Amino acid sequence: EVSHWRAEDIDRDGMLRALKQRTEAGESADSLAAWLNAEMPSRWCAFAPIAPRVDGDARYLLPFDSRINWIVGQGVSGAYSHTGLEEFSFDFVMPEGTPIPASRGGTVARVVDGFTRCCLPLGRAHEANQVVVLHADGTFASYVHLRRGIPVTPGQSVAAGERVGDSGSTG
Repeated sequence: EVSHWRAEDIDRDGMLRALKQRTEAGESADSLAAWLNAEMPSRWCAFAPIAPRVDGDARYLLPFDSRINWIVGQGVSGAYSHTGLEEFSFDFVMPEGTPIPASRGGTVARVVDGFTRCCLPLGRAHEANQVVVLHADGTFASYVHLRRGIPVTPGQSVAAGERVGDSGSTG
């Protein structure tokens, strides 16, 4: 099944009630669109603590075999995307199917799987296979643009270095 934000991950019914109230109150289409664009990611990340206690000593592995040097295709605050919640993202240029290990251990909080098309044009940006891992200190890592067939499930514990998916070109 192809999906992005699952109903249980975003409280779809509550969001639809709020949308109905805003519509009945006369909010403009632009205002509703802006609210939805902010509300969906906020609900998607609702599993994370509001004030995580960031472990300054935590170490992260690279999300690929560190013996291979991959090119950074886009970094923090990129011109193409990587703004807002995605500001501190990195895109690495690598062949599709390259194993992607967890950079740090934690619990799988979200999984999106099933998309097969390339990430371009921008209209497909939401069609991203991904895994989100919540770390013990309340921070989390998102592994995005993965190939279909993600091997982990929400609630599963993963260790640093454990495969969470394979590189793809979705989203």
